[in-house]
Amino acid sequence: MSLINDALKRARETQQQQQRPAAPAPLFRPADAGQPPSTRPGLLVPAGLIVATACLALILWLVFPGRSAIPAPAIAANAASATPAASTPTTTPVPPAPRPTASAVPATPPPPAVQPVESPASTNSHVAVTSLQPPTPALPKLQGILYRPDRPAAVLDGRTVLVGGHAGEYRVISIEAQSVTVIRAGQTNVLSLAD
Repeated sequence: MSLINDALKRARETQQQQQRPAAPAPLFRPADAGQPPSTRPGLLVPAGLIVATACLALILWLVFPGRSAIPAPAIAANAASATPAASTPTTTPVPPAPRPTASAVPATPPPPAVQPVESPASTNSHVAVTSLQPPTPALPKLQGILYRPDRPAAVLDGRTVLVGGHAGEYRVISIEAQSVTVIRAGQTNVLSLAD
């Protein structure tokens, strides 16, 4: 036990010898109590004004969308007359042409007259619905046969295909010395080198 105590005593002595005096703490200058805080807004106020203006413009744009070229009463009249049996074209009112004035500025020509607009009910009310079947893909082009009885292969559309392989949507079911048989959706086709 005395060995442990002696070792601890020596460790404390070496530790005390190695300790150096601590560096003095940095001195801080106290804040000036008599000086008022800065009242300059900096960039915060202009940035806030820009954001607020942008938000206000967005809200106004959403609440008051752009006006249409057709006045609201004409739209309501068109909506009321747009029934499935209605087939008469509707027109929008044309503003009166401006009167010529005695000024040096040349008069602009009056706007062109508005053409009658057909209501959607008067156009193709009966649409024939037909079921279209997707077109059948083209047969693969047989470019060559590598015939070995144990493992035949064929070159279809530039790709080497074994029995059971696919060429596009067609599956190869057999390869003979001069022909290849492919199947798609239950339809069998025989491709030969003579083609």
